[in-house]
Amino acid sequence: MIYEVPNNLSFSQTSNLVGDYCGASYFYERVLGKPARPGWAMLGGSALHEASETWDWTVLNEGNIDQDPRYLHRIFGEAMDKQISRTEERTPYPKEEWNLSGRVIKTKTSLDGGPNRKDEAWWREMGPQMLFTWTSWRLNSAWEIATFEDPENGAPVVGIETEYWTEIGPAPSHGFVDRVFEMMVDGVMEYLVVDLKSGREPDDTAQLGSYRLGLQRRYGINPRWGAFWLGGTGATTPLTPLRDLWPDERVEQRYEKARRVQLAGDFTHKPSNLCGSCGVRDYCPIAGGSKAAATVQPWSKEVTIQVAPPKSVA
Repeated sequence: MIYEVPNNLSFSQTSNLVGDYCGASYFYERVLGKPARPGWAMLGGSALHEASETWDWTVLNEGNIDQDPRYLHRIFGEAMDKQISRTEERTPYPKEEWNLSGRVIKTKTSLDGGPNRKDEAWWREMGPQMLFTWTSWRLNSAWEIATFEDPENGAPVVGIETEYWTEIGPAPSHGFVDRVFEMMVDGVMEYLVVDLKSGREPDDTAQLGSYRLGLQRRYGINPRWGAFWLGGTGATTPLTPLRDLWPDERVEQRYEKARRVQLAGDFTHKPSNLCGSCGVRDYCPIAGGSKAAATVQPWSKEVTIQVAPPKSVA
């Protein structure tokens, strides 16, 4: 049987393929097309991203700097409602079966969980608090949202959810950069890439390095620094010197490895404490999935992998 893998490679795809996360979960969802069970962590994180964008755009367009808890609660709640509605439209799983994350603890905390782990109620309470810490970080930071020019058409680009398509290594790469900030330092414009995380801090800064190269090749800017902003602490991680730690060759090597793994069909299972909240665990024999016996597995000799035709980019 011939299965197609996406022509483009996003950073998240490389994370599964190079072994940062589970390659088999990529196989079930992206190769076989199995529906993933939604998780509240993904929905809540997406709502935080959307609400933070709403706040930042309002500051830029209207000059309205509003930290009123009622306002923040409203825009987060609206973003959460949208995420739930969109998810219910496309998933076969009922809402009560969506995955939970976090631990069972007596008191809700933005880092660990609560009495019912990190469920919908947890996100509706903690999400606005995370949004408040984002607004506070923004107001106290010396960095400003970057604006630069699209070299292809001269249009202005604002560093909020900045999209790029470009070539990295053997494949087209598509990404969205949460924020690009700028600051004039000794007469030179410096750029900072920031990715918002509502969960734990990533183990490395490969994502930031990938975004640096994507921005450089698409827009011609070359961010010197990168950091993760963590919703659990309300602060950024130490600034990473992206040009030094993630030069072009190192980023390309990651994408080249990911493509080799794709074409070899080497979608390796990586059991971990994340298996319990995996959206496609129903199809996984390692996790005891109820549908695993009826599911084609990565090691099947009947599986042949080919790259899908490229998509046109508007």
